[in-house]
Amino acid sequence: MISNFVSIPVAASGRVCADWFTNAAETQNLLGAGKTEVNLGWIYLNKFVNYTPSILGQPSRLTTQDSTTAQFLRATPLRLE
Repeated sequence: MISNFVSIPVAASGRVCADWFTNAAETQNLLGAGKTEVNLGWIYLNKFVNYTPSILGQPSRLTTQDSTTAQFLRATPLRLE
């Protein structure tokens, strides 16, 4: 299985933005500044490959299937104080 994870922080024009997956302190700073929600999004790109060997004279088959799933949401992170 080949896998990659990429994240891209996006902020309003002129603002500094940090990746909240790797910087929990920045998320807490945002929430401490009166912001109670964060906007998140995921896009999954998948490729499934299936090989069926030759059985009883039937030829072998290699099939592939591509799929994409996306999710966008506004979340209120759990605050532990």
